[in-house]
Amino acid sequence: PETVADEATKIIAEAQLSGNDQALIDGMVRLSLAKSSISDDYIPELIDKTDSLAAGAKQTSTRSILTMFEADLYKAMCSNNEYYISQREQTDVLPTDRNEWSIADFNNKINSLIEASLSDYESLAQLSADDFKSIIAPENYNRDFYPTLYDLLAHHALDILEEQQLTFAPAFYRNMNDIAGCATFKLPGNGEPSALTMNIYATLLSIHKGDAAPTILTEVRRINRLYGKWSQEWNNALYELH
Repeated sequence: PETVADEATKIIAEAQLSGNDQALIDGMVRLSLAKSSISDDYIPELIDKTDSLAAGAKQTSTRSILTMFEADLYKAMCSNNEYYISQREQTDVLPTDRNEWSIADFNNKINSLIEASLSDYESLAQLSADDFKSIIAPENYNRDFYPTLYDLLAHHALDILEEQQLTFAPAFYRNMNDIAGCATFKLPGNGEPSALTMNIYATLLSIHKGDAAPTILTEVRRINRLYGKWSQEWNNALYELH
């Protein structure tokens, strides 16, 4: 792992000099895998490194991917110490030391990073997913269902949010049958998780009007979440439409 970490550090440095953003992201992922396999204690260092690279990124795609990756790292930090973190109470003021954060503090940070990653959805929706599939595509990647970088990032964000084991009010999901209402939905400033999730679904549905495959994927996921289980009947019916 240490050799891989050294090589990844070189890849990042060379990518920064040459402006090769894909190599930059690839190097950061390699570095994170290598360092975290040595010890989870490296995760805070990796978070800071990723945050710095994202802040300096000139391309929207690079900044969005790195910001989402930073959310993944915070999620890993929280998951690896969940037992101890769950014992802490949230304070009125966010501690400067992440080792003193509560579960709510981590979730709030993760949600804010997700929101930032997806904020320029119009630009992300213009970028082909094929150009980024080696970096962020899911195992079952199919361009028909994930046509843009926004789709890849949005569904990855939903994976993170749903793993937070939050309780979503069914009304949020039923209301999204009103596509017009979804398109005008505004995310509240506090980044409340259920609202953030609803906004992602709403954006996915609004940018893919008339585009069957990604709409089907989003609807299948939303309906499954609405009923709290995988509905094979809905799954089969919607995919048959495509």
